[in-house]
Amino acid sequence: MIELEVPKDVRKYEAKLVGPFTTRQLICFVIAAIIAFFAYKLLSTTLSQDLCFFVIIILDLPLLCCGWVKPYGMNFEDFALTAFKTTFISPTVRKYVTENKYSTKIEDDKKEQNTRKKRAKKIKQSKDKSLVAYK
Repeated sequence: MIELEVPKDVRKYEAKLVGPFTTRQLICFVIAAIIAFFAYKLLSTTLSQDLCFFVIIILDLPLLCCGWVKPYGMNFEDFALTAFKTTFISPTVRKYVTENKYSTKIEDDKKEQNTRKKRAKKIKQSKDKSLVAYK
């Protein structure tokens, strides 16, 4: 009889494709193996074996991280993209500027009232001069 552990949260379950590998892990592993094979064939003639293995590890590490590592529940490439955006593209200190529409409306109304008063004074003064009974 086959026994299988059921996780408490069903969303955390990942179906296995071959042995202990999920589809994502298997694809990343195969691509990393192909890159390692060709990198070894290219670099083994020019570099020492230890240095060649070090370069291969550096080349394969991002691919292997994409298959296995899930920081904060995100895939590694999503996490790396988000970390890059927040670290290098977005500003570290954000300018928080608010616009109080109520106060700007009150100021506009006061200015409009002042202009109305000035117009009313001008009209009143011009009417007073024209209504003179005699000269």
